[in-house]
Amino acid sequence: MNGKEFHNYHEILYFISADGDFISERKTVKIHPGMIVIIPKEKFHSFAIKNQDTYTRYCLNFTHIEGCRELINLCMDYIYILDNPDKKTVGIFEDIAEAFSRGFTQSERELLLISATIRLMLELKLNMRNFTISDARDENSAIYRSLIYINKNFCNDISIDDLSKKLCVSKSFISHEFKRELNISVYRYILDKRLLYARQLIQNGTSATVACYVCGFHDYSVFYRAYVKRYGSSPSSIRSLNNSESVV
Repeated sequence: MNGKEFHNYHEILYFISADGDFISERKTVKIHPGMIVIIPKEKFHSFAIKNQDTYTRYCLNFTHIEGCRELINLCMDYIYILDNPDKKTVGIFEDIAEAFSRGFTQSERELLLISATIRLMLELKLNMRNFTISDARDENSAIYRSLIYINKNFCNDISIDDLSKKLCVSKSFISHEFKRELNISVYRYILDKRLLYARQLIQNGTSATVACYVCGFHDYSVFYRAYVKRYGSSPSSIRSLNNSESVV
């Protein structure tokens, strides 16, 4: 649950049982059974689950499916919430779950997952009018103003002191509110934004060294260690997602 606030794959969740909150930059939403949350890759999100032992959900992760780029881009363009999805959409998740309780081989399961994901994208496209985008946070709130400032300046030298001065509030207030509202520290949020942008640059052909300094790091060794800790591999090992295909 921790450390996955930004990731490089799309994610669709169907909650079976859960007690907690789904957190995005825009708003915090109470999770309830039967809810579907659509999370595009590289969008900040977090979960605050009260009881992990009773937390059950279907989770579909994928990057690219051959021949479906336009469909995926249409359905995965923003964080959406389906409070009461129709039976046909829910049934697709149940079909996926059933595949793992039957005697399919790994390759057969992958084919079923790809097929189910395409079916799900088509259902979502037909039901986009029912999607809910949470209202934005109060534009006068410290969190909203913090996010605006950080997202414009995260590649520059930026610290909690800068935020405190910019927003005219104390450092302790910013730190406390950020953690309380977003379930992540200011430092981690800025670091993950930088690492995510660096990863995008490297995927598009920028050298790791150049990406390091463009994204606000002043020491390559610091960047390298943070990158490996975050992604589990070195910056040079990135393979362009344009040629990747995966469904999990």
